[in-house]
Amino acid sequence: MLNDKVSLSKTKPEDLYREFGGKLKTIDDGSGLTFKSIEEWDNYLHKEKIMKQVEKLREFLKVRSNRWWLGTRSEVGMSPGPAITPICLCESMDIKYLVEYICKDIYGINAYNYSKVPQKFIKTQIGYGLARDLSSITSFSKLAFCHTFLRYDSFIVRGDKLIGVINWRFAGYYPIEFDEVIRKYIEYV
Repeated sequence: MLNDKVSLSKTKPEDLYREFGGKLKTIDDGSGLTFKSIEEWDNYLHKEKIMKQVEKLREFLKVRSNRWWLGTRSEVGMSPGPAITPICLCESMDIKYLVEYICKDIYGINAYNYSKVPQKFIKTQIGYGLARDLSSITSFSKLAFCHTFLRYDSFIVRGDKLIGVINWRFAGYYPIEFDEVIRKYIEYV
């Protein structure tokens, strides 16, 4: 059982959700079905049941790993390094600056795309929506361990069961509000 004494920032993803449904796979070993396109996923018979399990996993990770945010991700034990999500790659450890860099890059204010926002977000309606949503966050509450890429191509399923989640390279501790915005725009990546 995980408890508050466990250093979640040093815990492997598979250990973090071991309580959740037993042994979810973290690599695609060929024992389940994966989805290579949105069309495959949209036509999957058990899509709704899988999504309910994904939402339970997301909530489980959020509740079991949340930490009060103290200003920077390093203050909760994350090692220095970039914030990596499907929408950005940024060296900032302070989430407020990360949001600022993303927004400036989307509006083309920075000559250099500091946050590595994909081109499809820069000076586009989708990007402006992302910037508006990020800018509307007035305060960040808690950090939680977030996958940040929970979509069809990260699922391993067998029938109506979620048996694994891959693409953990984007996982990390982020404010819950930040993860909610990233989640909203993940389909555009």
